[in-house]
Amino acid sequence: MIKRFEWYVALRYLLAGKKHRFTSFISVMAVVGVSIGVCALIVVIAVMAGFQKELRERLLGVNSHLIVQRLGGPVLGYQGLMREISKLLVEKRGLSGF
Repeated sequence: MIKRFEWYVALRYLLAGKKHRFTSFISVMAVVGVSIGVCALIVVIAVMAGFQKELRERLLGVNSHLIVQRLGGPVLGYQGLMREISKLLVEKRGLSGF
């Protein structure tokens, strides 16, 4: 019942007779405007999602997720520290000391 009513109202304004051509024109332009707006929004969201992914990959390519530093100087005996960190991190790609 509700779908029939919605279609009835939509078609009534979109397919108005000769007497109400301006109302029909305005209704069609409103539908076209909303359609273009939705298409533009979908494109912008898709582009921004791709940009976010690309930015994340580039930033993590330069810097790592975890950086361990000692205040006031270099880390002495960092090989043992790297072994301990390696045991704690299950999903790791690699460790490097510098």
